[in-house]
Amino acid sequence: MRPSPHDIDHELVSAWKVAASVLGLQLVAPYLLDIADGTAIWVEGFLPDFGGSRGMIFRGISCSAPPTDLYVSLISDAYRQFDRARFVETLSDWGWYGAADERPGWLTATGS
Repeated sequence: MRPSPHDIDHELVSAWKVAASVLGLQLVAPYLLDIADGTAIWVEGFLPDFGGSRGMIFRGISCSAPPTDLYVSLISDAYRQFDRARFVETLSDWGWYGAADERPGWLTATGS
């Protein structure tokens, strides 16, 4: 049976879609993550340019981290509403791993 995205946090997904639009991010949300054992699970989002050279996924704080070699962040309910300052700070903490010439101008110096 193919997994269904019904268990994801749709408010979290919506807020990150707003963030992607406002901040000019590449985002896939929700995202079907392939697991090494051949199964797949839905996660709230995938950010290909943050967290590590292969990107990162994020899930709600009440979820468990899936077995993956991607960077994983379990984020709080505070991210269910877009707050520019909070999202910029978080993205800066996760670090930029995309192409240098595509690095967003708003990304603070603490980002990679």
